[in-house]
Amino acid sequence: MTDTEILTIALSTAPTMLLVLVGILINNARLPAWAIPILALGNSVRTWMSALRK
Repeated sequence: MTDTEILTIALSTAPTMLLVLVGILINNARLPAWAIPILALGNSVRTWMSALRK
């Protein structure tokens, strides 16, 4: 492969990889906002299940 081919491949894949990385970082930043309601839902289900067992 020549230098031009390598440069062309690198320039064509770099924006895609950067966008995927940014998307992953944004998605990971949102996870704590979802974690609290999901944990609260889990606690309420456990409370409901323990009330049914009694």
